[in-house]
Amino acid sequence: VYATTMISLRYEKGLGVKRNLLQAAYWAKEAAERGDANAQNRLGTYLQRGWGTPSNSVEAVKWFRKAAEKGHGGAQYNLGMRIEEGRATTGSIAEAAEWFRKSAEKGLKDAQYKIGEYLEEGRGTKKDIPEAAKWFRKAADQGVLHAFYRLGRFYSDGRGVEQDLQEAFKLQQAVLDGGCEKHGAGGMAYAHEMNGDYEAALTWYLT
Repeated sequence: VYATTMISLRYEKGLGVKRNLLQAAYWAKEAAERGDANAQNRLGTYLQRGWGTPSNSVEAVKWFRKAAEKGHGGAQYNLGMRIEEGRATTGSIAEAAEWFRKSAEKGLKDAQYKIGEYLEEGRGTKKDIPEAAKWFRKAADQGVLHAFYRLGRFYSDGRGVEQDLQEAFKLQQAVLDGGCEKHGAGGMAYAHEMNGDYEAALTWYLT
């Protein structure tokens, strides 16, 4: 099964062979049907994107779920996203939150951000700001810009963490440096507002 999965990957990436998504999808399905979680997740991705096979969200979800139930972190995140987007025929926001948490615990940065978002908003799970801050920190440590922004707001107003305006400014500067000017400027404005510097806040809000 491993060899079959690798053939699919080589065709997808064009590694030693001419890139051919039809062949990539064919070999991914061969391996997926034999129970390989990596191939099941890859096949789900091909079906979702229409790579080498007609786009089919229902089938994509079926394969993501098979891989997710085997503990594949990427599939767990992908399944959570499909449920969130309403592309799964079954599944609730609470289930999406659970898949994001499982994926986050395996170290996937986008899942860490997502579960942080759900915990902050009380979406599909009990609202827990300190826990949200923990996951945003993990995602930020892996370079997720929106996690820097959300965590910076927490440090600005002391939600879930001890208020630390210098840390807030540092985090929002990282957002700006990463090219996300709209969020970075908004985050800077909020930090200045929490610092009582309303003139600076207004300047950033108008940026």
